[in-house]
Amino acid sequence: MNKYITIYFSLTALLLFSGCKKFLRETSQDEMTPTTTSSLNELLAWEGYPYVSTTATAGDGYSFCNYLNLMDDDIHLQNNTLYGNAYNYIKPFYTWSNSVSDDSALATYNSNGGNNPYQRLYNRIRGCNVVIDMLSQVSGPDADKDQMKGEALTLRAYYYLMLVNLYGWPYNDPAHDKNTSPGVPIISKGDISAAAAPRNTVAQVYDLITSDIENSVALLEKNKTISTMFRVNYRAAWLLASRIYLYMEKWDKVIAYTNKLIGDYPLLADLNQWKLPVPETSYGSINASFINPSNVEMLFLFSGVRGGDWGFFNLSSAPQCMASASLTSLYETNDMRFSPYNAANPTPNFFLTMLGGCYTNSKFYYSDG
Repeated sequence: MNKYITIYFSLTALLLFSGCKKFLRETSQDEMTPTTTSSLNELLAWEGYPYVSTTATAGDGYSFCNYLNLMDDDIHLQNNTLYGNAYNYIKPFYTWSNSVSDDSALATYNSNGGNNPYQRLYNRIRGCNVVIDMLSQVSGPDADKDQMKGEALTLRAYYYLMLVNLYGWPYNDPAHDKNTSPGVPIISKGDISAAAAPRNTVAQVYDLITSDIENSVALLEKNKTISTMFRVNYRAAWLLASRIYLYMEKWDKVIAYTNKLIGDYPLLADLNQWKLPVPETSYGSINASFINPSNVEMLFLFSGVRGGDWGFFNLSSAPQCMASASLTSLYETNDMRFSPYNAANPTPNFFLTMLGGCYTNSKFYYSDG
């Protein structure tokens, strides 16, 4: 009898202990494993697409690289007094700082991730990789899987194009061989490794980019689905392909993809009807921006009104940066693109390269400009 009692209590204790282990096991309340194309599509929308917040301090914020407009030859920094955020934001770029992402005022302003395009872009790449890896594990129509994979590959190609041009030498730079010049690490799987990934060469990164965009075009052309301009479609993939090959100086491919796009979708905005943008007086004002959902030239749109964070130094009351004279002088006096593409500045003869308040790095669109 005692033996049976001992066995009974032992089994009871084992079951109780096992039940407690299951009860106490940590589980994420917002974690899910997609089982259908519908749920995987939601994951792609949230983790693969650019995250746009309604406040500049949340997540990926308004754009991946808020300072690109300070790194080209098309802006002019006025000699008037810089102050506050404008001074702290602009100074690192004009003093050859080695860590502009950390030194700029925007790093503090954007508390989640700072002004770190490297981190932000790889976060989105990871989301695309997870979706691509899981496509074979979910149930749903093959057409939906083709569409999702095409979107994810297009986005990944775009993110790597941004990364390799931010952190590597140009593809055809005569002083740096693309086959040996360091680019950025290639991460093409969704699993996370603690080991630091080595840098691939510029040529290797472009091999991935071109493979992704060619595969995405083939997938997206199957059904030619266009749901909303806030999701990638075959036209946006064609446009991105033409830009990729432009960077690579493969002119025949540039012409081929551009001709496909214009042949399929030749619409252009009527600039005779476009309202002149009003200079911004607050961060949230769109003021008839040329880049907005009502413009027929938009193919894929994301980011926010302050996509380039011009608000830090382009308020009409205290303009700091504007389009350079070398850029504005290229417009002829009867060029209708001048006013819609530029917001007038109170200072005579200077115009802001704002496209009505948005920065073009954050969108895929084409125009006659």
